[in-house]
Amino acid sequence: MSITRSFKASDMFKFNNINLDIWTETYGIGFYLNYLSRWPDICCVQEAPSGRMMGYVLGKAEGQGPEWHGHVTAITVAHEYRRLGLARKMMNFLELVSDEIYKGFFVDLYVRCANKIAIDMYEGMGYSVYRRVREYYGSLGVGKGGRDEEDAFDMRKPLSRDPNRRSIRSNGRDMIMATKSRSDPSTVCFTLHAAAMHVQLRLILQLEHDLSPMPPLPPLHTCRPPFPILHSLEHHTSPQRPHAG
Repeated sequence: MSITRSFKASDMFKFNNINLDIWTETYGIGFYLNYLSRWPDICCVQEAPSGRMMGYVLGKAEGQGPEWHGHVTAITVAHEYRRLGLARKMMNFLELVSDEIYKGFFVDLYVRCANKIAIDMYEGMGYSVYRRVREYYGSLGVGKGGRDEEDAFDMRKPLSRDPNRRSIRSNGRDMIMATKSRSDPSTVCFTLHAAAMHVQLRLILQLEHDLSPMPPLPPLHTCRPPFPILHSLEHHTSPQRPHAG
């Protein structure tokens, strides 16, 4: 049995058992906070009755016009909880939100060309290869001729707003494009002063768990929250800003 719930900032203290997997892409704290503040309704976790994290999915909505869609940025399940249908459960959740709330035309994701198990799983869920992106991932150390270890398949699944299935193609494996930038403004991993990052995390955790007053903050010019939602939270954590220490 598992529980599906929203991904919270405090979960970043509990997901190391999941992120240690070789196929799991990991990011900096700023990356996760960006998603939790901008797309909290597309990010969820699977939790065991004991409270242990079993898996999680991070998603977002992006694009314009007929390219407006939901995107699976990361989905992973801890090794000991695989083959229980948890990935499918989280994908169904993300697809439902992308379809009914964000009104997207399709959902897409990127997967290593060499990760056949994941590709087969996504195809079983109704996804198909739309194109191949050259050198999307970093090298796994296979040397020359290891292109498949670095390339990615962009896989898509049409939603209810695309009844004619125009968002997919039958010859996607033959369509090759240059590397897609992984640092677009919506997913940029913020490079911040360590003290500023500490303040961001404490602001969210204090709201989640009603923690005791925060320790003194660093000078204001080093800790301005980069996200609009965090800027608003800043004024709800305490009626008076602590003195800089």
